[in-house]
Amino acid sequence: MIFRFEDEFADLLDDYSPALQKSYEKLKSEDLSLDNLDYSRLIANRIRAYYQAQEKANNFLGKKKAQSGSDFFVETIIFALKLFVEVEGLALEISSEKALSPTRGAARPDISLWRENSCVGIIECKTQLGYQRFSWLSQFEKREKELHKIFPDAKKFLLVMTTCNWHGFKKSEPRAGFDKNDPRVGKQFFCLFGQNSHGHDIWPRWMPEDLSKDNFEQTFEQLLEKIRLL
Repeated sequence: MIFRFEDEFADLLDDYSPALQKSYEKLKSEDLSLDNLDYSRLIANRIRAYYQAQEKANNFLGKKKAQSGSDFFVETIIFALKLFVEVEGLALEISSEKALSPTRGAARPDISLWRENSCVGIIECKTQLGYQRFSWLSQFEKREKELHKIFPDAKKFLLVMTTCNWHGFKKSEPRAGFDKNDPRVGKQFFCLFGQNSHGHDIWPRWMPEDLSKDNFEQTFEQLLEKIRLL
């Protein structure tokens, strides 16, 4: 006779994928609006819940280093994009880490958008740019040139989760060669979470459950409007 004990946490993990799919189907039936920032708030709420759950688990386990949230951020963006594309009836396929060409060592963007066999856009996702605050722009432009060698008409976007630990796109950074008046801000460069009502940069662990439009440096809806035009 095999002894089996109940493990509620394992059951919770078993339910993760079904819950994800169930929420997707439910949200498809909602009247989601770009004007109401429904997609931005969906992303913010999931990111907040993830980071705050991680912190509580770490406190319980006595763990000092938090698990990276970068993968969850990408997955959340894919979820919102997939939802938008289906609700809007756009003829786009969304992929993650798909090679841009069959050649060895080909770039595999965080998120790529395809129409038939042609890549029409890629989204590079970052939780913040603190470690790359002086090099991110040159890296972006280098990768954009590499993209255009394969798909000349494809659009490249940069989506950053928060302004925390760097300046955001509303401040110039001469050492990075970036000017806050760069016309690509809000067209190719997007940063979601800006500052709270006290003027502090928003990090998900300290994020309130409901954000106003003023708390977003750029909204996800601004990016979606660009995706719609691909």
